[in-house]
Amino acid sequence: MCVQCTEDLIASGSADSYVRLWNYAGTCFHILMGHIGYVRCLCFHGNMLVSGGDTRRITVWDSKTGTLLHTVHKQPSLLHCMHTTETQIITASPDAPGTICVVNYW
Repeated sequence: MCVQCTEDLIASGSADSYVRLWNYAGTCFHILMGHIGYVRCLCFHGNMLVSGGDTRRITVWDSKTGTLLHTVHKQPSLLHCMHTTETQIITASPDAPGTICVVNYW
């Protein structure tokens, strides 16, 4: 399970393979389907939401419409942490001795 917040949105990922977008009143207004297995990491980048999990897939969503914009990369290991910069998506996995992956995207 994972959670990421902006000043007006909450995104949650869970074991049921879904990413949910919520407002601060607690209303779920989008259920995003594009993963199989746990959704383990989320990261907002402007109006985009980047998600990753057990399928080793990085997906980019429009957080306002709930539209899947792109499947970016199938990483060689499980995704457990994610960060975005102005030009990159950086992921980390628990594989021994630990793995990071840097994807140029924006």
